[in-house]
Amino acid sequence: MMLYLLKFIGGSTLLWGVYHFGLEQEKMHHFKRFYLLFSLGFALVVPLIPLPWFEQEVAPVLTMGNEPIQDSPISTQVVPQIAPSFPIESIFWLVYTFIASILLLRLLHNLYRAFLVQTKGEKSQHAGVPLVILPENVPTHSFFNTIYINPKDYAEDGASAILTHELAHIRQRHSWDILFVELLRVLFWFNPVLFAYKRSMQLNHEFLADEAVIQQANIDIPTYQYLLLDKIAQAQQLRLVQQFDYFITKKRLFMMTKEAKRQRSFWKRLALIPLIAGLILLLSDKVQSQSKPSSTPQVLAQKEQSGVSQALLDEYNTEVKRYWDTIAAIMGKKNHWVRLDNFKIDRLNDIYKMMSEAQRAEVKTIPRHVPKPPPPARKSPTNEQLQIWSSTEVYGVWIDGKKVANAVLKNFKASDFSRFFVSKLYKNAIPPGSIRRFQIDLYTHRGYEDAFIKNG
Repeated sequence: MMLYLLKFIGGSTLLWGVYHFGLEQEKMHHFKRFYLLFSLGFALVVPLIPLPWFEQEVAPVLTMGNEPIQDSPISTQVVPQIAPSFPIESIFWLVYTFIASILLLRLLHNLYRAFLVQTKGEKSQHAGVPLVILPENVPTHSFFNTIYINPKDYAEDGASAILTHELAHIRQRHSWDILFVELLRVLFWFNPVLFAYKRSMQLNHEFLADEAVIQQANIDIPTYQYLLLDKIAQAQQLRLVQQFDYFITKKRLFMMTKEAKRQRSFWKRLALIPLIAGLILLLSDKVQSQSKPSSTPQVLAQKEQSGVSQALLDEYNTEVKRYWDTIAAIMGKKNHWVRLDNFKIDRLNDIYKMMSEAQRAEVKTIPRHVPKPPPPARKSPTNEQLQIWSSTEVYGVWIDGKKVANAVLKNFKASDFSRFFVSKLYKNAIPPGSIRRFQIDLYTHRGYEDAFIKNG
């Protein structure tokens, strides 16, 4: 979970930075609105996207000294090692839920107050949408499908432009954009860039509404600019304006007279494609799975009644000798192990199967690997173990040799599995930034047959 949150914060911050420094000043407001909404949704979803083409084969390891915990259920020797993390996690979720609840209540209260305003003014209609003339001298604004206007704005000469401006906000559903980012601020209150997203959305909404006024209302750009400046001056006298409002108005005035650079805008949009592709590779969930070789090496000679040929016997003995020489070289050294994928284990097993009894008696073997041991006894986990494995990412879960999310185990019962193994991961096998410390290999009934019976 922590890795997901870091990816979301990092991805959303980078995408907002690209917008702020590369797109905000461009006169392509509809595309910028799409980009802001898409980038938030993208940053939310991309850390959850698995990339199966990043699957890496985890080679079996024969360790010298502390061996992986194989063929054993979760016992009292394993569980205490992760117990200290539970209180910290519980405290984190308690603090998160408390703050999110307060923010949600505040959002609901603000929505209630916004809808309550409708009952305080004189109701009318404008261009098919509700219009509320407020008795208070408050700034004119719109909220969802309703325009709220003070009597002074409604009576003056610029009323047509003001109403066209607010009507653009309603018809383009700008309130939904703000509600979306506000909900994200409730759920991800610790992500500071969401506040910057809201401001960028509000500014771009003003660009869009100003563009609609210039295109539709019977008013020229200088007259409309003077109207905006007059509203800011009135708001200042009533102390209803802040520095940010000046900042927005300044940018709006500049954008009205700015000439659209179509070629530059095109290349900037095109440059976003490799950026998005790179973020998919960078932020997505790299799935690592323990898989079997795609094909089993074929023995080149046919079995003879007297066993294998001398050439195959020499090949077998050479590879086994190389294995034991490697074992002798690292004997007594700490943090050294033998990777079995460096040796032709499947090839050796195939040759061993074809040997005569006399030949088998004369050759050396590799314990637990050559000859291949009989299939392990069927043994299902308990429902309690499945619940533990599904509840924390301390455990990495593989089902039938494929990496799956821990929560997938909630769809299974203990009786759905024929066999399981528990392995403790070495430091060099732990993915960067991961809290995974154990690997759980589960085999369904069909997976057990495929892994241990058919290929035995």
